[in-house]
Amino acid sequence: MGSPLLERSLGEGWAQPSAPGADEHRAQNLLPRAPRSFVGRDEQLAALEAAVADSPEGPIALLTGPAGVGKTALALHWAHRQAAPDGRLFADLRGYSGGDPAQPECVLREFLLALGVPPQEVPGGTEAAAALYRSLVAERRLLVVLDNARDSAQVRPLLPGTPHVTTVVTSRNRLDGLIASDLARPVPLGVLGERDAAELFVRALGRAGDADATAVRQVARLCDGLPLALRIAAARLSGRPQWSVADLASELADGQRRLALLSAEDTGVAAALRTSVDRLPDSDAWLLASLARAFTRDVDAYAAAAVAGTDVAGAHEGLDRLAAAHLIQEESPGRYVLHDLVRLYARSLDGPADADRRLVDHWLRSLDAAVRAIDTTGYRDCPLPADCRPGPVRAFADRDTARSWFAAEQEALRAAATAATALGDDDRAWRLAVLIWPLVLWRPHLGWRAPLERALEAAGRARSDEGVGRLHSTLGVLLVETGLHEAALGHLESSLDPLHRAGLPEIAAQVLVLIGIARIHLDDPDGALRAQEAAHRTARESGHSTAAMLEHHHAAQLALAHGDPAAAAEHAARALDAVPPDETAGWRPLVWESYGIALHRAGLHHEAREALLTALSVTEEEDLPARTAGTLTQLGEVASVLDGPERGADYRRRAEELRRSIPDR
Repeated sequence: MGSPLLERSLGEGWAQPSAPGADEHRAQNLLPRAPRSFVGRDEQLAALEAAVADSPEGPIALLTGPAGVGKTALALHWAHRQAAPDGRLFADLRGYSGGDPAQPECVLREFLLALGVPPQEVPGGTEAAAALYRSLVAERRLLVVLDNARDSAQVRPLLPGTPHVTTVVTSRNRLDGLIASDLARPVPLGVLGERDAAELFVRALGRAGDADATAVRQVARLCDGLPLALRIAAARLSGRPQWSVADLASELADGQRRLALLSAEDTGVAAALRTSVDRLPDSDAWLLASLARAFTRDVDAYAAAAVAGTDVAGAHEGLDRLAAAHLIQEESPGRYVLHDLVRLYARSLDGPADADRRLVDHWLRSLDAAVRAIDTTGYRDCPLPADCRPGPVRAFADRDTARSWFAAEQEALRAAATAATALGDDDRAWRLAVLIWPLVLWRPHLGWRAPLERALEAAGRARSDEGVGRLHSTLGVLLVETGLHEAALGHLESSLDPLHRAGLPEIAAQVLVLIGIARIHLDDPDGALRAQEAAHRTARESGHSTAAMLEHHHAAQLALAHGDPAAAAEHAARALDAVPPDETAGWRPLVWESYGIALHRAGLHHEAREALLTALSVTEEEDLPARTAGTLTQLGEVASVLDGPERGADYRRRAEELRRSIPDR
């Protein structure tokens, strides 16, 4: 086995160990040369300085991060700038070099020789060598760099344990054990930001004046900000003077070839990742391959368990081990992401062939549980496919918990809807989209329009009246809440017949109320009244809990239409009292607004303002921007009477700004 100290010495200009009999306090500098083109890392350098501040037991800084992120470069850049009057020691522990890790006894032997111990006096055995090492450095002011450690057990015998020696350890492993047992101070190292990544690429390339800035940024993104990838990309381009940076960016954009392009002779991103993956147990390698096939950007333990086919406890443990190995990142508590290059590599590993279907079924089950927590009446849930894969899902204690989950999972749910359609399984596609209705109601965004329209097409192909009716109604909700009333009306009216054929009159009643809202905005008050009358009749005939509320709401609108605002206010107050306590369709702000309008027209302006402010607080809380804008407009009318035209104009200006802010895609 070769010397871990001397393996890097060829061509590096290392100082040689003291000859026997030499001054044992002669300073040795065994550091490899400082890295070239070092860029950025100011925050991490400051953290490293803080980590090695004076400690009564000897400071230990622990630099950790993924393969190729530049841990060794940072350690050496920093170490060459430190005062170490009695010398600098360095050892490559070969934890992730593809061969056998360095044995602590061998490293200690090299350190002792460097410190002036004659070869014949170096004791055999790790414990004896470690004891002599500690005694020799007890009063010396040294800097020791232990690079590329595999685990805490490999490092512990090499720790001096003296206040005068600073030790820096680098590893792809988080080394929690070293933090616990020896109070090592962790300094996590992530990929470079786009600006620093672009600067490193240009420096390594040596074509600063000729580089296309846009193409350089694209290369930086495609290399994931990983220094190893950026240097290899620069080397590939340097050897091809006929290529431009844009040519390289175009080549790297091909995900099938990117890892191959980011390889040079005996080094490369894939090779570096392979040495990390080779250290994993089979179950963790399978989990990593499963995550790489996931269609969502991040996962939690429930999604990981679903795609990998394990239980939640096993997924938790596996995710933590992968994060400790820096193959995935815990972006927020319990949420894990893979960088693109790791994802590309892990897709080459053995993993589930049906990952997309597993995840779609997971999201179906999760949506079903969340909807049941939100709508305890059960009329808005949707049966799952008969062959939906079973598995554990998060428990939702109450409606607020489920609503928070919907808000946090918006991007994942949009990806799930797209993936369900891409599977070609029309039954899954429309059912998953139907169950997203709370998000469409509470977080309306026109980005949902295309996925819902694709799901509607899937329901049509599946010849499902329930799917067609529900998705037309959901699209109608989305378009009403984003202010596109004419487009909404077409979907809402198209939903009624299939909803009745599917035996869903409760949803039809809600649709009729929305038709009324749309027709009011389209200056069709008679059509609005007809729709509202049909809504309360449908609810009454089906025995739904909203029947009394809708009856009084319709009566209030009729009274307003006939010029009797006092009667309208009385009916609106009764409608408020009749709002079901478990309602989930946004009735409460609608009725409060109607009450405020009636009070205002009855001349009760102060009471009208209170009612409209209540409606405003509910629409803002439930994130209903189109309704919020409408309520602000009504408040403007009241404020003009109570506070003057300037205050009324303020409300109207806020309403217009909010309408303009509603996303149009």
